[in-house]
Amino acid sequence: PSGILIYNTVNPNVPEYVSSLSHARGCDPVVVQDDIAYVTVRSGGPCGGDINQLDVIDVSNISTPVLKSRFQMENPHGLGIDGNQLFICDGDAGLKVFDASNPIDAGNNLIAKFKNIQATDVIPFGDVAILIGDDGIYQYDYTDVNDIKLLSKIKF
Repeated sequence: PSGILIYNTVNPNVPEYVSSLSHARGCDPVVVQDDIAYVTVRSGGPCGGDINQLDVIDVSNISTPVLKSRFQMENPHGLGIDGNQLFICDGDAGLKVFDASNPIDAGNNLIAKFKNIQATDVIPFGDVAILIGDDGIYQYDYTDVNDIKLLSKIKF
């Protein structure tokens, strides 16, 4: 809850600590694509803290990760990345989709927002995003990121 930890998995049975990067206290899911790590830090819950943000971190040198940018969020939970699309579950603010073609500026490039969902986690893969909300599981087709469509919803 206070930073990201980077481990070497050359031997997956014995992961070896390499480095870390500290951030404000809060829950902090991480996704990585190429040399960029995206970290959402949120307040409340079991992790404590009072910060709600997206951190974009350069991990091209895993021994010295570097914070490149930071963006305010409302209460981010899970996130996922697929190509140039960064999906962030921003709690009561819903699902947000950002253009991450320029990762350092991703938080300024909102493509779509679905605010009618208490979004908790998302897995984007093959142009379909599977999202877990407080009331069910949603599937979205993002083949055309400018026209993201709800495919289905399974209510809890």
